[in-house]
Amino acid sequence: MKRVAGDVAMAFGLAVVPPVAGLQPLGAGAWVVSVAAALPLVARRRWPVAVFAVSAAVSLLGITVGAGAFLAAALALYTVASGPITPRRPSTGLVGGFSAAGVVALAAVGAPAGVAGTVVPRVLLGLVLLGGAWTAGRAVAERRRNAEREIERARMDERLRIAREMHDVVTHGMGLIAVQAGVANHVVAERPEEARRALEVIEEVSRRSLGEMRAMLGVLRGDAEEAVLEPAPGLSGLPVLVGAAGPRFDLHAADLREDDVPGGVQLAAFRIVQEALTNVARHAAGSARCRVVVRNRPGRLEVEVRDSGPARGGTSGGGYGLIGMRERALAHAGEFEAGATPDGGFEVRALLRY
Repeated sequence: MKRVAGDVAMAFGLAVVPPVAGLQPLGAGAWVVSVAAALPLVARRRWPVAVFAVSAAVSLLGITVGAGAFLAAALALYTVASGPITPRRPSTGLVGGFSAAGVVALAAVGAPAGVAGTVVPRVLLGLVLLGGAWTAGRAVAERRRNAEREIERARMDERLRIAREMHDVVTHGMGLIAVQAGVANHVVAERPEEARRALEVIEEVSRRSLGEMRAMLGVLRGDAEEAVLEPAPGLSGLPVLVGAAGPRFDLHAADLREDDVPGGVQLAAFRIVQEALTNVARHAAGSARCRVVVRNRPGRLEVEVRDSGPARGGTSGGGYGLIGMRERALAHAGEFEAGATPDGGFEVRALLRY
């Protein structure tokens, strides 16, 4: 309703301004032209092309009676130009160039002055106004399109981030649960205490994974109460993460202080270690030892996860784990390497800068 009222006020103003401001004479014919050109502006948002066609035609015909200020037609064209951008429409630079040429020509010929004005200066003035309106409208449309692209890019980045988080949480949790369940099933008859410890690890990992998944699903649903259940994991969570993986996993970290390390870098390091541990649990033999090293240097964080091997038979990669780890490292201007070691193991190295 406010837009309609604004368009009505705009149409009234453009009907009155040209005669009152001296852009055209005060005769009856000029008033008819001014009102007829401005009146369609009330519907410019609904039928922009048709409104421009009517206003431009009336303004062009009005030249014969010494009127035709083209202000209403310029506003109608601005509405057309600020709409969706299509490849068939002329470019902003081209129209702007012609408008500038029109200004030069208008200055050379002379500006119209009431009834004494000639047809050529009025036409040039109209073309300059229309060209300026088109250029301004295209600029607004392009700025709006760029803003929409930025919003869509941010939306896609957020989807990718959530997909990475879901992948890391699910694969790590399910991988450790599968390994510990196999251990418990294998030793339950002969070493029940070891089987009990494996079941305790399963319980802890499943609870933690469910909590993280519930928080992420809360973000997707816009549920603030579930989305802020716990802070994002960081360096302080690495001892618990490595300890839950089992006794064959060792953490060597001289400095896990979080004061100087940004939260995004901490989360990336945590997820890289988490995915690397999952790969070790899934692909390395049960006898393999794994060493996790984290070094906190000035301006960078170094992560190294290395297992002694050998690889377990019947397993294969092809997932998104290594891709996700590489993307996390590169997102922080870092470096990432992963590959087999000379002794038959596998090593993951990541450098995160901040």
